[in-house]
Amino acid sequence: MIILTQTKYFLIQNMKSFSFQPISNNDANILILGTMPGTKSLEINQYYGHNQNNFWKFMFLILKEDFSTDYETRKALLQKNKIALWDILQYCDRVGSLDSAIKNEIANDFETFFKTTFQHKNHFL
Repeated sequence: MIILTQTKYFLIQNMKSFSFQPISNNDANILILGTMPGTKSLEINQYYGHNQNNFWKFMFLILKEDFSTDYETRKALLQKNKIALWDILQYCDRVGSLDSAIKNEIANDFETFFKTTFQHKNHFL
């Protein structure tokens, strides 16, 4: 099935989604995990990219920084505060953005991530 919107075509049978690389420094001591970026985030290549998602507003608020819509500033905010951000899944088939629609998932390589990037003793997932 093909869905036609105003300017985009979506092939619905096998919507293959690939996650992003983690946002992290080697000195991170907090890891925030999502499942898989939603459709809008994948479209614009940004974690929590949908303008209705409050993740970034919340992060700026609790870290007591002025809010920014600039993605590089957002990533720097996490890194400055020793926060890593990644998704549990590397790949999945999914139509839309709901976690309940995920099929054929493949997890990210957390063993390598913890050995090479997130090198602290305590990990809370």
